[in-house]
Amino acid sequence: MEAGRSKGLVVVPVFYEVDPSEVRHQTGKFGEAFEHLISRISVDNDRK
Repeated sequence: MEAGRSKGLVVVPVFYEVDPSEVRHQTGKFGEAFEHLISRISVDNDRK
Protein backbone atom coordinates (compact mmCIF):
# COMPACT_ATOMS: atom_id res chain seq x y z
CA MET A 1 0.00 0.00 0.00
CA GLU A 2 2.75 2.45 0.92
CA ALA A 3 4.59 1.79 -2.35
CA GLY A 4 1.39 2.51 -4.25
CA ARG A 5 0.95 5.85 -2.52
CA SER A 6 4.53 6.93 -3.13
CA LYS A 7 4.21 6.12 -6.84
CA GLY A 8 0.79 7.75 -7.18
CA LEU A 9 -1.06 4.50 -7.81
CA VAL A 10 -4.71 3.97 -6.90
CA VAL A 11 -5.57 0.87 -4.87
CA VAL A 12 -9.10 -0.44 -5.30
CA PRO A 13 -10.29 -2.95 -2.69
CA VAL A 14 -12.19 -6.01 -3.88
CA PHE A 15 -14.48 -7.81 -1.44
CA TYR A 16 -15.45 -11.41 -2.25
CA GLU A 17 -18.54 -12.99 -0.72
CA VAL A 18 -19.32 -9.90 1.37
CA ASP A 19 -22.68 -8.16 1.34
CA PRO A 20 -22.14 -4.55 0.15
CA SER A 21 -24.20 -3.23 3.07
CA GLU A 22 -21.75 -4.89 5.52
CA VAL A 23 -18.92 -2.89 3.94
CA ARG A 24 -20.97 0.30 3.72
CA HIS A 25 -22.14 0.14 7.35
CA GLN A 26 -19.09 -1.76 8.67
CA THR A 27 -21.16 -4.53 10.26
CA GLY A 28 -21.02 -8.33 10.40
CA LYS A 29 -17.75 -10.17 9.84
CA PHE A 30 -16.37 -7.23 7.87
CA GLY A 31 -17.12 -4.83 10.72
CA GLU A 32 -15.44 -7.12 13.25
CA ALA A 33 -12.32 -7.41 11.08
CA PHE A 34 -12.29 -3.66 10.46
CA GLU A 35 -12.51 -2.90 14.21
CA HIS A 36 -9.61 -5.30 14.82
CA LEU A 37 -7.55 -3.55 12.13
CA ILE A 38 -8.28 -0.10 13.56
CA SER A 39 -7.28 -1.20 17.06
CA ARG A 40 -4.00 -2.63 15.70
CA ILE A 41 -3.26 0.59 13.84
CA SER A 42 -3.92 2.75 16.91
CA VAL A 43 -1.66 0.52 19.04
CA ASP A 44 1.10 0.77 16.42
CA ASN A 45 0.73 4.56 16.31
CA ASP A 46 0.93 4.77 20.11
CA ARG A 47 4.23 2.89 20.01
CA LYS A 48 5.79 5.40 17.57
